[in-house]
Amino acid sequence: MDILLIAWNRFRRRRPKGNIGHELFRRDLAKYHNVAFYGQQYPCNFRFDITLQEIFERFGRPNFVFTHAEHRPHKNPTGIFDELGRTDIFKVHYSGDYWRRSWNSYDEHFRTVHYDIIFVPDSQILRDMEQRGMNDGQKFLLPLSVDTGVFYDRHLEKTIDVASPIGVPNRYRKRLKELIDNLDLKTATKRVFFDNYVNRLNESKIIVTSNHRSHHLSFKYTETLACGTLIMGDRPTDLDTTGFKDGEHLILYDSFDDMEKKIEYFLAHDKEREAIAKNGMEFVRKYHSNRVRVAEMIEMIRTRKQVDWNERIRKGYTPVFQVRN
Repeated sequence: MDILLIAWNRFRRRRPKGNIGHELFRRDLAKYHNVAFYGQQYPCNFRFDITLQEIFERFGRPNFVFTHAEHRPHKNPTGIFDELGRTDIFKVHYSGDYWRRSWNSYDEHFRTVHYDIIFVPDSQILRDMEQRGMNDGQKFLLPLSVDTGVFYDRHLEKTIDVASPIGVPNRYRKRLKELIDNLDLKTATKRVFFDNYVNRLNESKIIVTSNHRSHHLSFKYTETLACGTLIMGDRPTDLDTTGFKDGEHLILYDSFDDMEKKIEYFLAHDKEREAIAKNGMEFVRKYHSNRVRVAEMIEMIRTRKQVDWNERIRKGYTPVFQVRN
């Protein structure tokens, strides 16, 4: 399948910008489909004044145009979305950052482009869009996944008891980091990037996270579990929808006091902690890897039907996919 992907590349080693999960998904998409990348920081001779027709002439007319993860008007070609809204080409968007501070910008963007399909990482966004009258196009849940070729068990010595390598966009996360720093344990709360981040997940016995502002199943869950490390989180949305089970794949906490008690318990019970971490790793690698999610996304585009993860997990089914030639 030929895909024109319009986005901006956040994978910059010299000046890290957030996590790299979205970029790794795009790269996995390109392993299985013919993807032409156009946007800032990609090697594509980017121009702000380019037209959609010029892009098509350069890369060929795709089966669909895919705008991915974030809408940042100042990082995209001038007028490109107006042109998309006027053409009959199939259009798909993945909305990774739809929340109250960005609602107005996104709503205007959606009304301009008239996407055929919009994917979102959690069901709360689906409810928000419905309440705001975003009726254009079909909308499907597509949870975040993980590149298992980057995030895997590196068999490092687990020298850190508890780590929380998360950003601090709110008071709750700041308080969480302060609390972990004050534990009488070997802890690490500094945010790290790229290989240092993957190593931090591997060398920790427990990773503690607090959910994204929209409370969805963030990259931290799948990335940590893919590395074979126990993750402890505060009950994200869509956990049941995607088949994750508390006590089997991961551990949930209801308060900071509850979190401290569970940290103490699982540090004292190595075999139980390691068994849950192993179950989580096997589960994520089978059902929530990027390559599986890519296949599911294309399936939903073709069938216009929502994937039922619990049904697939019950049957032990994962999509069949093939690396492109």
